[in-house]
Amino acid sequence: MKKKVLAFLTGALFVPVLSQGAEIGLKLGNAQLEWSDGDNTTLDGYASVYFGKSYSITPLISIGPFFEIGYGKKEIGAYWCIGYGLCTVDLTYTTLELNGKVSLTPVPLVEIFGGAGVSYNRFGLDAKDYYTGQNIGTVTDETGSGFQGFGGAQLNISRFGIGVEYKYKKVNTDSIDAVSHLTLTLSLRF
Repeated sequence: MKKKVLAFLTGALFVPVLSQGAEIGLKLGNAQLEWSDGDNTTLDGYASVYFGKSYSITPLISIGPFFEIGYGKKEIGAYWCIGYGLCTVDLTYTTLELNGKVSLTPVPLVEIFGGAGVSYNRFGLDAKDYYTGQNIGTVTDETGSGFQGFGGAQLNISRFGIGVEYKYKKVNTDSIDAVSHLTLTLSLRF
């Protein structure tokens, strides 16, 4: 039964990517965590992959669902891990998002877009062996839901696109209130 459910979900997620109007892409940039106490932490890097499908409602406007998986981290430093020894600790951020996107093409090749969505987020302190870099485990982590809004612009040449996107996300965790992303977007359309 589990295999059938997994096969159905995989098909439901990837079939839109293989059809007309589908888009897959990569986002590279940074993310900043806003802590509940008012401090901010900028991660060393952030990357995500996304896919979705746009439906034209007029010659200039399209809408559609998009799914995104993202990951970012910041190296915190070296510590003595109790029961293990010397280790390095990373602050990691992982997100799974489902977004609705509206795109406007005011002139050929240029797309302006925006949207909103819901997400599931994980923030963790993950330990690695200081000498080998092998994963030891998670020191602590928090998970919570989120709601995000985003906007950006993209230059589309044939099937390829390059653009920028800003995203602001409110999250429901004890330690972190929000996350903001500024990314370069690279995409391929079918």
